[in-house]
Amino acid sequence: MNKAYTALLIAVLSLIPFGSFVIFSLESPNENSEIKTLLDAFYWSTSTITTVGYGDVVLVTDSEKSLQSFTCFQGF
Repeated sequence: MNKAYTALLIAVLSLIPFGSFVIFSLESPNENSEIKTLLDAFYWSTSTITTVGYGDVVLVTDSEKSLQSFTCFQGF
């Protein structure tokens, strides 16, 4: 496997769990949040980083929306 692909795979596989934990920590205390469990956060992180972004789970606070914008660009 090409070294660039390996590095990309490692980056994505490490960013998904990290992003899940951060979003869960920030978003779950908000009562209007759609992210209630760590699995919800993992689903959000995976769909965001892979740029599928179904839109069925959205962040509700401005600070998390800013973080989402940054996270989306990490997939490139």
